[in-house]
Amino acid sequence: MSLILALLKPDAVRRHLCEEILNRLRAEGFQMIEVLAGRPSRDLIQEHYANLASRGGSVLERNVGFLAEQPVVKLVVEGEIPALRRLIGATEPVKAQRGTIRGDLATDSIEIAEQQGRGLHNLIHASGSEESAIRELQLWHAKFHVEPSQQAIEILRLTQDGNALSPFHLHLLQESANRNLNQKGQEAFQMLYAYVIDGSYARPWLAGVEHVTADTNGYVYWKGIQIEHFSLNRMNAQAIREGAVAISRTCRHLEAIGIPVTTGNYLSGWLEDVDQATPDYLKQALSKFPSFYENPDGRVAFELAAPRDQSGWPTEERYPIVQGEQILLHQVPGKDAHAHHLLTAEGFKLPDCGQGPDRCPVAATGHGVMQWYKRVGMDEQKMQRVLQIHEQNLQSIPE
Repeated sequence: MSLILALLKPDAVRRHLCEEILNRLRAEGFQMIEVLAGRPSRDLIQEHYANLASRGGSVLERNVGFLAEQPVVKLVVEGEIPALRRLIGATEPVKAQRGTIRGDLATDSIEIAEQQGRGLHNLIHASGSEESAIRELQLWHAKFHVEPSQQAIEILRLTQDGNALSPFHLHLLQESANRNLNQKGQEAFQMLYAYVIDGSYARPWLAGVEHVTADTNGYVYWKGIQIEHFSLNRMNAQAIREGAVAISRTCRHLEAIGIPVTTGNYLSGWLEDVDQATPDYLKQALSKFPSFYENPDGRVAFELAAPRDQSGWPTEERYPIVQGEQILLHQVPGKDAHAHHLLTAEGFKLPDCGQGPDRCPVAATGHGVMQWYKRVGMDEQKMQRVLQIHEQNLQSIPE
């Protein structure tokens, strides 16, 4: 058995294939004695590839440019060199056999790499002989130093003090700082560091549900849009997964009907009753007007977004009132004003959309709200005019 130097190259890091490659190595009986991620210096890579100098400066420079100062994962592997080389496959991926690492996971060729003026993307390097293994191990031991404490500091710097990490990865970072990681944990920490410094790190899907992620504070996101909050430390794995699946189902429905995924739209039960055949003006109305009122004299009103001061208090209330064919926008300044109080003072009340007694329309169904639109005469033409006022109002509010 020999100790062999192997390197997971930047293309393996960028494509998040490091764990897959390590699993394949272990499945064939190879032991990982050391796993260490970092950016090798230019001098180190030039010395590592010194044998390429005889093949011309361009070949050496392309390989140096590919690896120097780029994220790699250094492996010290215990096993037989010929067996490791067979598992890795031919140097040129397009010529590597199926069942090998390069044959299954890479497709590059020397011709394409030369045309593009870059190093060959073949995922992994391994020492080719006992002599080269001894030389390479000594070289990398002497010139490739990465302290876990410095790795942790860099991870924090690149992830907004850890706020961009998943809860698991933040815990991994904390345990590394406390020197509490076993061998498996240390390896996971090195993979985290490699992906973070590469810039390809992204929070893993929450409970394996595609496009659903969570941050360390429990805020849950759909494709990067914050829409929900979970008390993750109080939920078991089944509850977390059920919640993530529900989020996915609702957000996919919103996308299917052409409504933007926002916190308000996600929480709106009305939009569950909308399908692709629903007229667009009704979809938009359900999405944009959560609060509306009716008056016994036939008038109806819709609350609009209000401008706010630095402390978050509204500085003016705005609401269009529809009376017959006339639509008039009301703008009432003053911090003490509130649309609900102003409208109820004029005799307006929350309408009955089938939600039951003593309940707000938000508890109604989407069908119930759409029936109310019809009952009070809010046809497409009128609703389009109110929607236009809504858009103009948003544009008038400073960001």
